[in-house]
Amino acid sequence: MMATDPADVLAALDAALNGHDLGAALALFADDATVRYEPPPPAPAPALYRGKQEIRSLLERLIAQGVRVEAEGYSANGEQARSHGRAVYAAGHERLGGNPVVLEAEALIREGKITSLTFTFHPESLARMREATAPPE
Repeated sequence: MMATDPADVLAALDAALNGHDLGAALALFADDATVRYEPPPPAPAPALYRGKQEIRSLLERLIAQGVRVEAEGYSANGEQARSHGRAVYAAGHERLGGNPVVLEAEALIREGKITSLTFTFHPESLARMREATAPPE
């Protein structure tokens, strides 16, 4: 049975990522969904992914890096869902100053599908990422 409560959909995404189940994670997105990082992550990582093909590439990369997501909780207000205290661990974060990368997630969910998902970096994680990727002086 497909989850339709927005908080449950966001929790299902994290469960699919933790299970490294690309199909289950991708199935939670609408065909024209967007995923955005605010503020933009250090180059060369894109800040915006549009449509399932681009989102698939993001999910594949995270799964290949052994992603693990820990969230303190989920909440919903209408079609909006949020995860709180979200810590993301992945091998690729080593080049970004280490694990975890802490961020908040906010999603718009319609008919059980994520139509937009925005990740907002915690200031400390963003500062660590920028320091790790800054050109040498």
